[in-house]
Amino acid sequence: EDMLLLLFCCFYDVMLSQM
Repeated sequence: EDMLLLLFCCFYDVMLSQM
């Protein structure tokens, strides 16, 4: 469960960097 949250955080961070 926590792993999924961490993955989501990483994905979000990458998305913000792309913008």
